[in-house]
Amino acid sequence: MGLITLKHGNRHRADGSDPLEATSDGIYNTTTLGYGNLGSWDLPPHANPSLWWGYTEDFNSTRAGNGFGYAGNAIEAVSGTGTINTAAVGQQGGFGWLTAGLGTGGSTSDYAFWGNTSQSPIRLGGGEVIHRWRGRFSALSDGTDTYGFRTGIMDTSSGTGVPTDGVYLRYLSTTSANWLLVAVNNASETVVDTGIAVSTSNQSVGLKINAAGTSAQFVYLSNGIWIPAGSPVASNIPTGSGRETGFGFIIYRIAGTTNRTVTTDYHSTWCRFTSMR
Repeated sequence: MGLITLKHGNRHRADGSDPLEATSDGIYNTTTLGYGNLGSWDLPPHANPSLWWGYTEDFNSTRAGNGFGYAGNAIEAVSGTGTINTAAVGQQGGFGWLTAGLGTGGSTSDYAFWGNTSQSPIRLGGGEVIHRWRGRFSALSDGTDTYGFRTGIMDTSSGTGVPTDGVYLRYLSTTSANWLLVAVNNASETVVDTGIAVSTSNQSVGLKINAAGTSAQFVYLSNGIWIPAGSPVASNIPTGSGRETGFGFIIYRIAGTTNRTVTTDYHSTWCRFTSMR
């Protein structure tokens, strides 16, 4: 695709999007990273909202307790005494970024969720979707204190049920010690074991869904590069009317009484539209 040089020196693609020449750090080199033929970007996607939709939360609020001070786009939903919603100092010194801590509480079926106020703004199939999450767990799930975790695109904020529609990452030790990539369409699931173990150290993990909504792939960050792992999911990706979803992450207790927490550094979901709006 040809480039147009403007008088002020910035270069834009003929379709109106805003990629520039590749930079040395290659932050948005989406072709190299296998995200499709998007070219190399050194401007963040939200610089062109006609082509991109998305939401990134760095948890910059210092408000702790039952809510981080969100309004409108995101909420916390908690259930059960002892469930934790807190803010903690993050690891990027000098930028004031924080982390969000959610806990299971001490009773079966306790859960804590952060995500969309409405769980139905996303209908897949209209553009390529990229989801990213970075965080860590206080302890791994085990046979005594067992919990589950989901992050990604899903249509429920409750820990007592499972999403009816969505594409997300799941940690469920009763099934696997690894990250699972899940696609669910009208309650019919396809699950792929990625082979990448869940850790109590910080991990950056995510998924990408192709523009048509026919394939989804797990990715993880290693040495500055997003690497695919496991087989793609090629079925049960919800794309039709009535199969809309939201985004978020949730930790929920299955068994035991000891509180378990997940600390999240950031949560990000973006779509590059097939057609400009």
